[in-house]
Amino acid sequence: MVSGGASGAVIEHNTVTDAGMGAYVVGASNVTIRKNVFNTLRRIGEKYAHATEITNVNGGLVEGNEYLGSFPNDVLSGYESSNIRYLNNLFDISQLDEPTGAAFTMGDSTSGNPGSNNYVAGNVVRRQVGGVPAGVFGSTGNTVLEKNCFTAGIQAYNYSGVFNGVTVRNNVINMANSFVPNTGVINGWATNINSTNCALVPQ
Repeated sequence: MVSGGASGAVIEHNTVTDAGMGAYVVGASNVTIRKNVFNTLRRIGEKYAHATEITNVNGGLVEGNEYLGSFPNDVLSGYESSNIRYLNNLFDISQLDEPTGAAFTMGDSTSGNPGSNNYVAGNVVRRQVGGVPAGVFGSTGNTVLEKNCFTAGIQAYNYSGVFNGVTVRNNVINMANSFVPNTGVINGWATNINSTNCALVPQ
């Protein structure tokens, strides 16, 4: 756990297996979570822990992590955070218990400040059994998702109350499993490829 205004923390090269919590970062800045393996988390008591949780964080990198096996809830959660880069992470989820859980979520908020300047690229949702598609639910500006592969589809809509400056372009997306009620508010939507073949992701 990284919290309390910490800055510059690095979490890397760890393997977390059959645990109740993975990497938990709240109220910090400039955090790096890189090249870890999170393999199967479980619910402990009433708590639904995430494999990687980033809450109220300003600045950071989540790169090259693997999320494998079964999880109780959202696997990678970016909540009310800004200036985060999510790069080249792999999701192969054999079971997601929570019906509303997803491989990753970003832009969720209860304060009206879902975050901005977040960049999501090179990620692969190879498999997700259960739950709902990965998604972006809010942005105060400059939120970009590009060159990802979403075989389980995506969600992109205004859930948090603010949905400005969202770009979703040049991804491979399983459109049949997606929930995107208003593509007109998303920049670049027409450039996405309807497929589950990750080899088609533009380079």
